[in-house]
Amino acid sequence: MKFFWMKKTHLIRCLLCWLVVAGLLAACVKEVKLPIRQVQPVLVVDGLITDEPPPYLVKLSFTNPFQSGQAVNVRLDPVNGALVTVSDDEGLTVRQEQDPFTPTYYFLRDSTFRGRVGRQYTLTVRLDDGTEYVSSPEVMAPVAPIERVYAQYLQRPSGATVPDAYQVYVDTRDPATPGNYYRWSGYGYVPRPSTGGPFGCCSRCWVPFYGSLSVVLSDARVNGNRITRQPVVTSPVYTFGRQYLDVKQYR
Repeated sequence: MKFFWMKKTHLIRCLLCWLVVAGLLAACVKEVKLPIRQVQPVLVVDGLITDEPPPYLVKLSFTNPFQSGQAVNVRLDPVNGALVTVSDDEGLTVRQEQDPFTPTYYFLRDSTFRGRVGRQYTLTVRLDDGTEYVSSPEVMAPVAPIERVYAQYLQRPSGATVPDAYQVYVDTRDPATPGNYYRWSGYGYVPRPSTGGPFGCCSRCWVPFYGSLSVVLSDARVNGNRITRQPVVTSPVYTFGRQYLDVKQYR
């Protein structure tokens, strides 16, 4: 009888555990709607001028209010019909034209205009309702040269959903003057297996890839020292073969 009692107790405990688990699984999920501050759309400006030949681009968009269930990367509405100009401290002003195929972008394609180190540049955006935004003048600072570009092969574990890749790094040296900020970008073309054209003449094709635009660094902790093993871009490996990469360093 004693053995039977212990077995029954164990059975009762198991039943209780299953009842608790079943109760948790059966519990409903209730959406909680928090009060969200509704604000007017905000103009978002993202632009760049370098000492390389144009084109230079400026991205203009409006923010949208957040709604429950919406993805984190909130959709941005393009700004149509804006007057976008860039001026330097020598009195030269050029206009950027809106791209008809990607209306979020305004391009400066004037070949006679080129950024120069030491010059100050001001961006002006005038919307079609007359609202005007003017940036503070920014001086184009010289950029330290990239000392070295190299890569490390990253082998993914078996069953991974992403391919193997090359992690590309750069080495450079920060000037002794404090208050420098850096940004790196990278893009390239990599080979990828292909079924070929209509006659099956090709076994692979070249596909572009783009790195993140948010690879930035302040020299607050490295002022005047070397910057080593700075990650810039991760280049996917779909098949064996050469890869062509373009790595840029901004300051």
